Amino acid sequence: MKVLPLCLMVTFCSGFNTDAFVGTVTAIKQHFRSRFVYLLHDQPIGLRQHAKSNDFTKRFSGSHVTVAVLSTPRISDSLDGLHCGLKTCLLVIPHGLQDIRISLVKISSKLHMSSVKWLLFLENNTSLEEFFTDINIPFDCEFLVAQPEGGHVVGLTEVYRVSPKLPLQTYRFGNWTPDGGLTWPTMKLYERRNHLHGITLKTGALQSFVSFRKNKAVWNSISQGFFMKLWPLIRRELNFSIHLYGSKDGDITEGFMTPDGFWTGVYGLLQRREVELAFLPITMTSSRIDIMDFTVPLMEMRTSVIIKEPDSYEMQWNSILVPFTWQLWIAVCVVMVLLIVCLATTHRLNCHYENVEDKDFGFMEAIFIVYAALCQQGHSDTPNSTSVRAVFVTSYLTGMFLLGCYSAAFITHLTLRDPVLPFTDFKGLLEDGSYRLGMALISAQLEYFKNSSNELLRDIYWKMIAPHEATLELTDFPGLQRLCYDRNYAHLASDYMLVLPGYLPQCSITLVPQAFYPGTMALATVKRSPYLGLLNYMLQRMRRHGLLRGLYERFLFKLRLATQQAQEKKKLSVDLSDVAPVFLTLAVGIAFSFALFLFEFYIM
Repeated sequence: MKVLPLCLMVTFCSGFNTDAFVGTVTAIKQHFRSRFVYLLHDQPIGLRQHAKSNDFTKRFSGSHVTVAVLSTPRISDSLDGLHCGLKTCLLVIPHGLQDIRISLVKISSKLHMSSVKWLLFLENNTSLEEFFTDINIPFDCEFLVAQPEGGHVVGLTEVYRVSPKLPLQTYRFGNWTPDGGLTWPTMKLYERRNHLHGITLKTGALQSFVSFRKNKAVWNSISQGFFMKLWPLIRRELNFSIHLYGSKDGDITEGFMTPDGFWTGVYGLLQRREVELAFLPITMTSSRIDIMDFTVPLMEMRTSVIIKEPDSYEMQWNSILVPFTWQLWIAVCVVMVLLIVCLATTHRLNCHYENVEDKDFGFMEAIFIVYAALCQQGHSDTPNSTSVRAVFVTSYLTGMFLLGCYSAAFITHLTLRDPVLPFTDFKGLLEDGSYRLGMALISAQLEYFKNSSNELLRDIYWKMIAPHEATLELTDFPGLQRLCYDRNYAHLASDYMLVLPGYLPQCSITLVPQAFYPGTMALATVKRSPYLGLLNYMLQRMRRHGLLRGLYERFLFKLRLATQQAQEKKKLSVDLSDVAPVFLTLAVGIAFSFALFLFEFYIM
């Protein structure tokens, strides 16, 4: 291929003049923001046509359009050699002669046509259905056909096929006129191509999942999962059905790479292009990107170290003060001081101005009265003054509400406490040494630790995983259930696995707070699937409307609720260690009272 700034040849269809051809190509190039324009021709340029191309070249140069001539044999194997950079190229076919049509049949059957934009010039009396017979224009390919119409108007029609065996789909893209230039549709590509016309897509699934469909009880349980709730929304929105295919190589897992570079399981079906997409969400990894394409993320997840909840709880010696914040304790003290001052002042004013005979409620006595009232303790003397009685009532009501709030918060603190974890992060897991770390053998987690650039994670792999890698379970289910009977076992799994029906252990578990790493899960398709763009468009729209997040939050809520219920079942009573600070405070108070008694006795 060679750029020809001065030597270009184009064989025009009848009905197109040079101005219309150059104007249409220039407008389409600007609309698609293409870097280069390639004129596709089925024959080499003849020397006798050299002179004819000069005027044509000047017109393109005047429009600041770089063009090159490309013969169809040059792209018979690949379109990747076109120098398009980060932008797409525009391939222009100047005519629709039979040789070009035959070349398009070969190109459509061998090459990924969607990597470039196409513009074909046809005569106005050419039938699109007849011309594109046996030519497969992929669903995501932008292929425009220009045909002359009356009044120097060039009509532009968009053509594509939903599937190679389905009829040609056409859409009126717009017009080009010498005066008005290009008019194009206001709708974006996947707003125009927004469904799949009811086609059936071959879909890869776990062999066990295909078998489960025959068991209604198991199927009803599986169908309650997050992905099984999301999938019908996708199918209904895009109007397609699926035919499930299980792996024929006997692999019951998602798949793994063999030493010769081939994959098994569902991943192998995608690699061999036996199916269009996978019927399960897949964690994105670098090795999997080589054999499949991913949609935009369905969800963000955390892969965490999970252990059985320890029985030991940390004793907090300040547990008596914990129910109230320090700001609230200051407020309680201020209220006590105000009540003491009000009681003593009211009593003194009554005695001075009203001459009311009453018990002595001076400042020292008021301190004990208010403190007793806040502790809901009675007083043997009843004041005769109405104003003093009002202060008494205020003190007792304040004490009643404060004591009720304190008691509720204190009981909650005693019964709902976080356990003492043996470690809180990956470094602590490695240094602890008493736990055995497990994970699914065929998983992204194992690949993550094995190929990590982080020295700590590599150390964890070589010291805690590699020695017993051959004994790892194939899936997460056995490892999660093992947590209930093996206290020295830790399992690495994503929070998505915990929301799958039946995967959550029946015992209380804890996700180690800082021993995690983030990740994403997405749908997977074959490489260069024509439906990937539509899936991405639909998922992005669901994300903008909050459907994806809302659906996943429902299942995370179920996980939190199930974990909380398991903890409530386990923590039914308060043991002696929980109330040790209370007994210690009581003992200190008794000792202090006895010391004061001895001091007063000695003074007396």
